[in-house]
Formats: sequence, structure tokens, C-alpha cells
Amino acid sequence: MDAQTQAREDLAAIRRLMEGGQRVVNHAGPHFVVWGLLMSAALVATYVLGRAETVRGITWVWAGAVGLGWVASIALTFNGVRRAPATSPAGRLLAGLWIGTGVTLTLLGFAAPAGGALAWNGITGVLAAVLGGAFFATGLFAGSRWLQAAGGLWWAGSLYMLLDPGPHGLLVTAALMLALQAIPGLVLVLRGRRGVAVA
Repeated sequence: MDAQTQAREDLAAIRRLMEGGQRVVNHAGPHFVVWGLLMSAALVATYVLGRAETVRGITWVWAGAVGLGWVASIALTFNGVRRAPATSPAGRLLAGLWIGTGVTLTLLGFAAPAGGALAWNGITGVLAAVLGGAFFATGLFAGSRWLQAAGGLWWAGSLYMLLDPGPHGLLVTAALMLALQAIPGLVLVLRGRRGVAVA
């Protein structure tokens, strides 16, 4: 096989992978909605409990919210596998990206403050930066400019919270969760039902 034929085949493989990524991203919508709603509720609850200085309640809020999120993600994944048992390379790549992001966020959210590696008032900025990277990478992979833009907005929110840390970061992150995760997730769900590829 000559170099030109190999280049054409490589480009075709990349195009198929990106097209597969566009289809797979639609299936991520329910995960985005669940995590966006759970995390925004936990962030607001943390803000309220923090003002009341109820630290033990905050721990239970987060254990419950993160636990429910992981259970919901596992259930949604198994349901999706039952409906479409053939996994694609695009699906495996995106699943790996978001599982890795979820594990990273869980470690940063629980272990970093418990061990003193991150101050409680700066953690929202760090978590927002991680989410910015995940959304931007997903957008690049799926060829979606609006998902890339969501990543950029997460980074902008992260920058604001890192430069001005404090309890207000909880409310800022809750708003970002709704605007940049739950609502895009709902858009992906609706597009998936109509069979429209993400763009």
C-alpha cells in the first residue's frame, strides 16, 4: 500500500471515529443531567449548611450526592449497553474520558480537603478547571463547537473562583452545573431522541 492510500485510509478512520463520537455524545445526555442536578443541589446545600456551621451535615450531603450519581451512571450505562450491545471505539474513548474525570473529581472533592492538600474555599475552582478540560476534549472529539465553548466557560468560571476564592464559589459552581452540564445534557437527550448528531 502506498503512502497516499494509507493517508486516505487513516483520514477515513478518523472521520468514522469522529462521527461515532457525535452519536455517542448524545447518549451522555442523561449522565450530564443527573450529575448536573445532583451536584448543583449538593453545592447549594453545602453553602446553606456552611453558613449554619453544620460540618457533619455537609459530609453526608456529599456522600449521598456522589453515591447517587455513581449509582445512576452505572444504571444508565447498563441500560444503554442492553439497548445497544455493540460498543464502538468512540464510545470506549468517551467513556474512559468521563470515568477518569469522575474519579479525579471524586478524589479531589473528598481526599484533597480531608488531607489538607486543597483549601475548602478554593476547591470549586479546581473542580471547575477539571470539568473544563473534560468538556473541551469531548467537544474536540465529537466536533462540537458548543461543547468546546462550554469547556471554555468552565475554565473562565474556574479562573474567577481561583482568583477570588470563598464560599460564593459554591453558588457559582452550582450555577455552572445547571447552565453548562444539566442543560447541555437535556439538549443532548432531545437531540438523541430526534436522531440529530451533536454539532
